Amino acid sequence: MMTTQQFSNDRDHLEEYGESKALTVRERTLGHLLVIAIILITILLSSQ
Repeated sequence: MMTTQQFSNDRDHLEEYGESKALTVRERTLGHLLVIAIILITILLSSQ
């Protein structure tokens, strides 16, 4: 769970180094979306 998020964040840092403020906002958004997606997938899998 954390590994995937850290990997995508590191990749974004390499691609857009220097745009720290915009990057931080996008990282937070991506992190929240990843967490929500993981929770939804877990609920769907456990309900079957």
